[in-house]
Amino acid sequence: LRRARRLRRRRRTPGCGADAKTPPRARGVRRRWVPCARLRPTPSEAPSGSALLDDVVAALEALPSHHQLALTVVLGLFFLFLGWRNARVRHRQGRTKSGLGTMLAAMELTYVDGDELRGWIKENGRVSGVDAAWGVVDVRDEDFDEMGGHIPGCIHIGSEDFDEDAADRLVERIKGTGGALRRLIFHCTMSQVRGPTLASSFKARLTQEEDEDFEPPEVCVLAGGFRRWSRAADGDPDFITIG
Repeated sequence: LRRARRLRRRRRTPGCGADAKTPPRARGVRRRWVPCARLRPTPSEAPSGSALLDDVVAALEALPSHHQLALTVVLGLFFLFLGWRNARVRHRQGRTKSGLGTMLAAMELTYVDGDELRGWIKENGRVSGVDAAWGVVDVRDEDFDEMGGHIPGCIHIGSEDFDEDAADRLVERIKGTGGALRRLIFHCTMSQVRGPTLASSFKARLTQEEDEDFEPPEVCVLAGGFRRWSRAADGDPDFITIG
């Protein structure tokens, strides 16, 4: 009778799985796990993954409005500085192709409007590589032939071929002019990615020259790229060459 009572007590002991605390098994009695649904947490009691975020938001909302504004400004400036610093390093290494890096690098460049370049061509004749005071570098790739035409006298170096060796050869050509070249204008189809990226990289390359007598030209970007240029040229052979 006592043994039967002990067995009944053991079977009433709540347990849920292997972690349940049950008394030692009696000799000759098979252990029996009794499911206990009341120990399982309900969905309302389950911990939320966003509990910490909710606490942070509640703490921020408890701050005065001027403290919230100051904190927002500080965090915004901090993350903007981190993005600018990373983009600047990537541009100096020539690894940034688009996105925030292109936008930040473009802010450091000078843009030349098409009307200004056409006015210079009317007064001084067409650009002639790097031998004239103004030079144009076309960095389009397949679209160089697909769009049809280019600025007369420009230098064509595709963006995929514009590596360190190509940049060094271009620097040597500029040195050979004896300082005649004063402005070098880069452009691609729309001057949004390839043109500003390579212009920024080449500008950084010019700053690495140790020759004290070398006067680097001003590196610029043609605003609107060749697409806007071709529309304004309207087939004028002084401004666009077909083929």
